[in-house]
Amino acid sequence: MAAATRTKLELPAAVAGAVQVYLRNKSRVVLGLRALLAASVLLRVRSSYLAFRRASVRRGSSGKKAAEADAAAAGTSGGGGRGRGKKGKVGPRGEVDAVFLKQVLRILRIVCPLRSKEFLVLNLFSAFLVARTWLSLVVAELDGRIVSALVQGNGKQFLLGIA
Repeated sequence: MAAATRTKLELPAAVAGAVQVYLRNKSRVVLGLRALLAASVLLRVRSSYLAFRRASVRRGSSGKKAAEADAAAAGTSGGGGRGRGKKGKVGPRGEVDAVFLKQVLRILRIVCPLRSKEFLVLNLFSAFLVARTWLSLVVAELDGRIVSALVQGNGKQFLLGIA
């Protein structure tokens, strides 16, 4: 059997220089990329929020009369139930109270009926998924112990790990 010969891979000078600069500044580059990602997410959230605000203005729900009508419908008077929006405009503000919670529970009963076959199957799938994940972690831990014993040359521990 012939001995394998190794050939050294030579990179162009520009690529090698760029790699060296990257390796010297790797932590800064990673930090900058994370900051860029965070800024991108914040800008997307902001643009979604602004689009929502524009849509609510087009529907006419941010005017003073609409806010007063919302406050009257909610049973509040004066400044209750309203909050300051952009540019100091007063608009309706949602409240989490017993009525809201009853409405959410009513919707949830429609979306996920507790006595249906589908809900049972969904819960069984979820339970099996969690069990599979737990078993995967147990097997990985045992595998790690077996490989560790094998690498250390500890035959007794290796055989105990298999058994």
